[in-house]
Amino acid sequence: MKSRNTTMLSACLDREIDHREAVAIARKMHGADLMAIAVRGAILGIANRTDLTPYPALELAGEAFVDGLADAGFTVRSWRSIEWLSGAEAELRRAGDHHLHWHPMAA
Repeated sequence: MKSRNTTMLSACLDREIDHREAVAIARKMHGADLMAIAVRGAILGIANRTDLTPYPALELAGEAFVDGLADAGFTVRSWRSIEWLSGAEAELRRAGDHHLHWHPMAA
């Protein structure tokens, strides 16, 4: 079976977002490929599976992130991180990432 990769994006939004709304937006963006979300005030992180290489995976994930949030009435004020990780079992909690706690999403 082919190993799938992961994109992880986090950004500061124009206002706070609650966990329930973040889950609904992320599921609409990525469906069954959604791996995890992280919410802390106005900071939102979304991780999803992809079979794509870094480019175009990061471009498409960023576009989905911005467009999905815009459809829900949110604006990205600044990016905190944009990452592509090789392999499906990428570690979502990194030692230097203390500002977010990732919550796995069931497929």
